[in-house]
Amino acid sequence: MQVWFLDRTYNYSNESASVKELFDNIDRLLADPQYILAGMIIDDMEIYENYVEYITKRIDKIKTIKVVIDTVENTIDSILESMSKYMDRAVPELELLAGSFYSGGDEEVSIEKLGQLAEGIQWILNMIYYIDNNKALHSVLKSNSIWNECSSYGNRLGEEFNNLKEAMGNIDMILIADILRYEITEVFTGINQRIKQIYGHGDEGNGNR
Repeated sequence: MQVWFLDRTYNYSNESASVKELFDNIDRLLADPQYILAGMIIDDMEIYENYVEYITKRIDKIKTIKVVIDTVENTIDSILESMSKYMDRAVPELELLAGSFYSGGDEEVSIEKLGQLAEGIQWILNMIYYIDNNKALHSVLKSNSIWNECSSYGNRLGEEFNNLKEAMGNIDMILIADILRYEITEVFTGINQRIKQIYGHGDEGNGNR
């Protein structure tokens, strides 16, 4: 398999021993603490976590890996910007989706949109977990108490997501609508407001980045 890394190409065999060799080389090349492994594009699939596990399971089939390197600052900025833009779009849609469950509208369309929302919620949870558990990324935000509030909202989002999945399993349309309107909307809004505050665009903005 071919691996692209910092404008250079490396060839590795499709064997399990190559996984350790690959990541040993990545660690050496990332000795500078200002840089971070921001992701990988593996056979056109974008991966942002659990790299070793993903590659190990597919080592005999992988053809190409592009290792994405960025600065810590750029990575955290990109993550938070993407999260905020997603929630800017999602919050108005939540009210419409809740309304469709209350009114018993087109069930097939509503279920499809709910599935898309579930993917979005999981992505938000993954991003919060990623920041909290990556020392390099978290160090950029550790002096900013507002991020701790984001993390707390993330915990609540996880709880409400479980409640939503239970309501979906029970086909309880009214409960689904209630969770969307009163819980998920509030949590999304809370996270988004605090991300904007971190950037200095909120009511209590501060620049302690």
